[in-house]
Formats: sequence, C-alpha cells, structure tokens
Amino acid sequence: MPHIHPLSFCVPTAHSLSKSTTNPLYGPDFFTDMLFELEDQTERIRSSYENKITQGEILNLPHPAILWYVIQKGNLWFSGFVTGIGLQDIQKGKISLHEHVMQKRVDDFANYLSTTGLQAEPVLLFHNHHEGINALEDEICKRQPDHYYRLENERHELWILSEAQKQQLQDYCKSLSHFHLADGHHRLQSTLQWAEKEAEVQHLLSFVISKKEVSNGSFIWGLKKWPAGLDSDRFLQKLKTYDAQPATYFDRLGPNKQILIEVENKVFALNPEINIDNADFIYKELLGFKGNSVSNAKAYFDYFPNRTELDFDSIASDKYCAQFAATPLSVDRLIERALAHQKLPPKSTFIRPKIPTGLLVYKQEKN
Repeated sequence: MPHIHPLSFCVPTAHSLSKSTTNPLYGPDFFTDMLFELEDQTERIRSSYENKITQGEILNLPHPAILWYVIQKGNLWFSGFVTGIGLQDIQKGKISLHEHVMQKRVDDFANYLSTTGLQAEPVLLFHNHHEGINALEDEICKRQPDHYYRLENERHELWILSEAQKQQLQDYCKSLSHFHLADGHHRLQSTLQWAEKEAEVQHLLSFVISKKEVSNGSFIWGLKKWPAGLDSDRFLQKLKTYDAQPATYFDRLGPNKQILIEVENKVFALNPEINIDNADFIYKELLGFKGNSVSNAKAYFDYFPNRTELDFDSIASDKYCAQFAATPLSVDRLIERALAHQKLPPKSTFIRPKIPTGLLVYKQEKN
C-alpha cells in the first residue's frame, strides 16, 4: 500500500493568473518566466521565489496539508488529491513505471532540485478507482474551495482536507496495492537522485487521480541524426521489408495507419503485425536502438506531443532525417507493461491531464 503524507505547500495569492506565451512551459507566467529569466542562474531561483512570498504574491499554507484538487476546462473535469508520496514506497516498487528516462535530463533536474529545493510540478499518479472515494469527494466539494484560480480558460480549485478527511483518504490508500506513474518519470528519478545526497528529502510531490480520468495521446518524434549503420537509403530499403505503404502528408493516424513515417519528402504508413508496441517497433526494429542507447535519446529525438499527423509547418521538418507519428497505447496496456517491467523508450507517451508548473509548490526547507 502506498503511504501519503501532508506537505507544506505554497500557492499563489491571486485568483486570476495569466499564462505566458513566450515560453513552452505550461503554467502561470509569474513562475515560468522566472525560470526562463534565471535559466543560467539557478542559484537565484530560490531567493527570487522567497521574495515573491515576502511581497505577498505567494502564500505559505500555515500547516502541512493534503489538498483536494479539481481542474475544469470546458466540459473536461479532473479531480484528485495532491500529496507527498514517500520515496521509500517508490524504492519498494509501490509505484509502477512505464517509461525509461534519459540520464542527462535526470542529472540536470536533480541538480536544479538540489539548488532550489522547489518541487514545482506534481508528478501524475493514478489508482484503480472504486466507490470508496466518491463519498469523500462529495463531502469535500460541498463547500467552497479554499483557493481557486483561473489560468486562461481553465479553473483550478483547491480544498484543504480536514484531519478526519485526511485519515479517510489514508485509509482508502491502504486498500490499494500500488499507484501507477502516468506522467513525470524524469521528475521522479531526479527526486530519488536528489534524496541520495540530501537525507531530509523524503517525499515526492504528486497529484493522484482515478485511472478513468487519464488518457494517452499521440506524438511525433523528429529524428535529428541517423543511428550508426543507418542512412536514408538503408532506411527506405528497410521499410520495404515491413510492407510500408505510400501515404500523404494529409493522412492521419488510425487503425489501418498505426505509424506514419516521413523520410526524404516521402510519407509511408505502417501497420505492424508483429507482437510489438508501436514505440518499441520504431525504436528497436526500424532504428535498431538497443540497451544503453535509451539513456541518450535526446541526442537523436525531438518530441512533439498531441499530434495525429505529420505537421510540417509547425515542426520545421527540414531539421530532421525522418519523422515518426504513432498511435498511442491504451492506458490498460501501459499498466500491463509496467507491471511486467517492460518499459517504453523515453518520451513515447503523451499523458493527460497536464498540471501547471508553479501553481502548487512544495518548498523543501534547506539546512
């Protein structure tokens, strides 16, 4: 059973927040702009954040808390709880994982965490929902939220759980065998690496929701350079062996076009019949990556989420040797692979909902 822990949260004081259009991070611009402005001066991020607390832009919640969190966007509704997950539970395998990570990215983010002490984006976990949590949610949401925010066309609502509600939620979690990590594999591994150096780091900031609210979307990989032993001519020959069919830039992914590939201004569709998932098929069968090459994936791939077609105008495809779009795996298939310890290559899922960076922050007190 995973253990959940109250955390000392920081939240904005303003109800209406703007979203920056000048950087790719999703979150209120008072935080994301700070990250970009101080990108090469990481040691100043903590003091800049502390200044915002002093100036009244950010509120330290007075007591460690577990929060109920609701995100509304149009007719979409996501709800769950924000809490700390004990790192010991992760090490004991009570959180299942479905993706490999890139070690360079883990190292960089672990250094950022060590320098700033700010966990500013919860990882996304999910549980196999059962009726036991419905009554608790109904009870919590009967009253007005303690904090609410508008971030462009989204509404974010937070309730601070009472002691009785925290106990009820902890009892519910005791009935579960594990949580599954939907999004945040690099954040999780970076936090574990950070904790190896600093013993006081014991919890991972997490948003936990029901499995039924999670979805996995499509994505595009842009291949920046050919792996050793492969070039465009050899790759085109290889496509013939897999019976790749001609396609167009206007084709979209679907049951009969599970993979779309662009190379040398030619587009092909593939529907692999062998027993292998699409991301593995691209990574291992078509490109020949094996073993430790996974950890260096960023050297070969750029990642464009939420795409169902080969969109050249927005991706600037002339930068790439090839592009790959793949039909996403079902959430059930992700769980099946995770429990069998069969991890996908890095950045081969696009899990929703997405959580704003900097809206909910766990500030690790520094010695």
